[in-house]
Amino acid sequence: MSVLAPLHPPTWVLATLCGFLVALAASGDGRARLFWLLPAVLLQGLIWDVSSQPHLIVVTLLALCTRPLFARKGWLVLCLGTLTLQAALSLTLRPDTSACRPLAPMDYPILGSPHHWGSFEGVALDTLDVRIGSEVEFPPVDRTVVTREGPLDRPVRDVGHATLVARPDADELVLTLAPRARPSRKDRITRSIRIPVEQGLKQVQVELDLAEFLAGNWHDDAQIGSVELDGGEIIELELRGRNWRFQGPGGVDVIEHEGVLRPSIWLRAGATTSLSLPGSEGELRFTPGSIGEAVPVVRREGEVLHLSVEGEGIGLFGDPRLVWPQPDPPLVLLYMVDTLRADRATTPNLTALAEEGLVFSQAWSTSAWTKPAIPTLMSGLEPSTHRVGAGGVGDRLPESVVTIQDRFRESGWRTGSFSASPLGSTLSGLEQGFGTVLPPRYWGATPGREHPTAAQLHEALLSWLAEESDQPAFAYVHAMDVHEYEERRTLFSTVGDYEDAVSEWDAELGRLLQAIDRPLLLAVLSDHGESFWDHGVARHGTGLWASQTHIPWIVWGSGVTGTVKYPVSLADVSPTLLGLVGLPGLDNADTLDALRRGGPVFSSLIRYTWKPEQPTAVAIVDGGLKRIEREDGLRVGYAIETDPCEARPIDTSELEGLLREWQLRSVKKAEGFTERHGPVSAAVLTDDLERLRSLGYLE
Repeated sequence: MSVLAPLHPPTWVLATLCGFLVALAASGDGRARLFWLLPAVLLQGLIWDVSSQPHLIVVTLLALCTRPLFARKGWLVLCLGTLTLQAALSLTLRPDTSACRPLAPMDYPILGSPHHWGSFEGVALDTLDVRIGSEVEFPPVDRTVVTREGPLDRPVRDVGHATLVARPDADELVLTLAPRARPSRKDRITRSIRIPVEQGLKQVQVELDLAEFLAGNWHDDAQIGSVELDGGEIIELELRGRNWRFQGPGGVDVIEHEGVLRPSIWLRAGATTSLSLPGSEGELRFTPGSIGEAVPVVRREGEVLHLSVEGEGIGLFGDPRLVWPQPDPPLVLLYMVDTLRADRATTPNLTALAEEGLVFSQAWSTSAWTKPAIPTLMSGLEPSTHRVGAGGVGDRLPESVVTIQDRFRESGWRTGSFSASPLGSTLSGLEQGFGTVLPPRYWGATPGREHPTAAQLHEALLSWLAEESDQPAFAYVHAMDVHEYEERRTLFSTVGDYEDAVSEWDAELGRLLQAIDRPLLLAVLSDHGESFWDHGVARHGTGLWASQTHIPWIVWGSGVTGTVKYPVSLADVSPTLLGLVGLPGLDNADTLDALRRGGPVFSSLIRYTWKPEQPTAVAIVDGGLKRIEREDGLRVGYAIETDPCEARPIDTSELEGLLREWQLRSVKKAEGFTERHGPVSAAVLTDDLERLRSLGYLE
């Protein structure tokens, strides 16, 4: 950020308070002077963290102005001492002013000898038509009925589904299902579901899929301790246990077993099913599991596979596939490092990858926070189209949307997801298409951290690769180590803490790359950046400035090298990787691969869950120009080639027409998305269910 950036309101408040504290210290003596000076120094350190030195000078000026209010001497010496302490603090608490460099002239990729990895033989059996040949009895689903708001008499555990009947008095219901009797602020944010309601309805019935909304959420707590409903009155809320999905003798679903989620064929004891295979060769592989004492049994007769279960309970055939061993199979690794700014991707291992690979130096995220960004990464659909996150953290990408992992799995590759972020995993419906999913709860609580570490993710990835070393694999890793830089300090975090977190994560990345012993195609990138009070905002999800949306993107191992400096989008990543590997693209994508794209890229900030009151925003980057437009009337542009920190606004009204056209297209795309795939919310009104059934989306 610019050292001449204007004071923003939080800094004014802190600076004013510091000024009074310094003046009070100047008017006292002995212990009283130290008593007032210590909090002044600490607050000045915080100002230095979020601002710059000119702002700190204001502290001393305010102290001078308020000094006449006090009768003691010594204020001048104390003010000079305070400035000396500020200078000492600058060694560790420094403003974000580095890495603001103009772009080099435009470079284009050097096309070497691309190695097209191609598809491999293999069939994912759970994608076939599985018909259950036996009728067996099954136990009833656990049910609890709630008829009032407030704390429950006892917590309801392992909830998987709910039906809400309510009397609305507003155009939106907000249902909060907190894990404890007294919900915290975070509970109210992460465990709330927004349900739009048409005006005039006196009563509504809503079906809610809660399995991953609860178990895949922060704290991984699938219990409900209290219920609140804003915008209406609860008539009845029926909570069903997670066994609600096991209705019938068998079926196909994503089932969790020993902390790992897999698409599975499940059968009750006494039920059988047969599958017609595409060929008599190949090896059947699956991960056996059970709920109860059941034992999965497989019997093969030529091209027919017979599945049954012995014992009591439910037998699981996890990620069943017909495979052929492959010599020297490759790994395609899509590596997401959360919260990494483009101008901080200069660590040793990232630099080495950039020198040997393909660098997209003008890569831009489609949003400024994780919830809408990762569905875009995997589907190629912009947030303005899929709108995951616009309704809350419980939004899920519909299963019918084709993703990059779908393309790999249907082409015979193993697929695995190793995510430390709930938003980049099952909470957003992103388990779909993966044969193995390790959500954050797999690792349990990590002392001193809110998320698993990169080292834990890497260990799990390497173990998974070793299980079937003769099969090609596509893996997604989502590390949160950089995101958690704020947990490194107890008082206030700094840019230095952020950079230290990046360096430590980079070292872990280097250790992972040394441990991988197969041909590797690697894509490293981020979902968004991080602001340190540039433009008056902090962290992420608070604006579409470069500090939050300019992201690193490096591809290594493809045979394509060089630097691409025309603008590319996060939505381009999956189409690009599929093109490099030689697999079919994404039919529903809003973009092409980055090596063939042209024209502008767009970003949007529709709703940030932790700051829902902030104005929505859209942005366009075209060539060397950028324009941001915000709901509250802000219109600002920058020449990003010469002003990468966006410190000197210019007139970019020539981009206004392109931005307006994109907004109109986005509205139509969003409508088409809902008509084709259904809603992204965990809650569906009953009349919407009937409409979706009539369209063939639901059985």
